[in-house]
Amino acid sequence: ETAASAAYARALARASVLTAAELESILTGLERVRRRIAEGESLDRFEDIHSAVELLLTEETGDAGLRLHTGRSRNEQVAVDEKLFLKAELPMLSAGIARVRHAAVELASAYPEAIVPGYTHLQPGQYVLFAHYFLSLLGPLDRAQSRLDEALRRLDFCPLGSGALAGSTVPLDREALAADLGFSGSTANSMDAVSDRSYILDVLYALAVLHLDLARFAEDFIIFATR
Repeated sequence: ETAASAAYARALARASVLTAAELESILTGLERVRRRIAEGESLDRFEDIHSAVELLLTEETGDAGLRLHTGRSRNEQVAVDEKLFLKAELPMLSAGIARVRHAAVELASAYPEAIVPGYTHLQPGQYVLFAHYFLSLLGPLDRAQSRLDEALRRLDFCPLGSGALAGSTVPLDREALAADLGFSGSTANSMDAVSDRSYILDVLYALAVLHLDLARFAEDFIIFATR
């Protein structure tokens, strides 16, 4: 939230809504607010994280903090924070998938001639190479990574400047604002931008399928450990 607010403050300054002195005060104040939250200050007295940042900023900067909300809506703040969260988390999930993939390849390489029973309907079936079994994990992992990549591609558009639903009352440079926050571009339609949550469902679906695939492999080891 503080990162999005800082970018929005810079956009307001580019639109001549904030003076250079006000911008500096707001950016300094936002960094103080970020530290206060990171250090564990209770936010129980606030309605949500957005009002917490805004009111804490006002405590730090006075009237300059009040001007940060010019032309901005809670609707677009929620959407941009969700997207920034996913943009930060998905690369870490991808790194985890890569580590599991690497481990599967290493195990397969370590035992190239080992033979294990393949199972079908919980009954021993044809014998297979242990390596062949472990390399069967690569398909699900690769598909999971592809789904997450596609979800990230679709969500990588900044909604700031959409207002509550009909756009901003401030002449913002939305492309510069999007670039400032690391997005590939800005959203095309303000009503769609503030109402869309399909990108969260995309990620949840990708993770649900990955969870099922990993659970299936875990169940295999339970079966392998039986008589």
